[in-house]
Amino acid sequence: GPGLAVLEELARQHGDYVGTFAVRAGQPVPALGKFDVLLSSGGPGDPTELGEWGQPYADLIDAIRTHNVQQPDHPKRAFLICHS
Repeated sequence: GPGLAVLEELARQHGDYVGTFAVRAGQPVPALGKFDVLLSSGGPGDPTELGEWGQPYADLIDAIRTHNVQQPDHPKRAFLICHS
């Protein structure tokens, strides 16, 4: 949505690479090693209808937490919007 597009543009203005993963549209959840910062927009849609993407997405969030505990000097950051 427009909110995520604004965040992507801000990242580009600072020279950061931005990749888009449309997991709710059937694309696979990205591997943890493919990014340093995760910007995630949960919409559109009903947050209770997770579909096939829900568990892999939850696993990714758990992997970020585990990574950050194990590697506190090189954390992965996440900015989660809405029902992400």
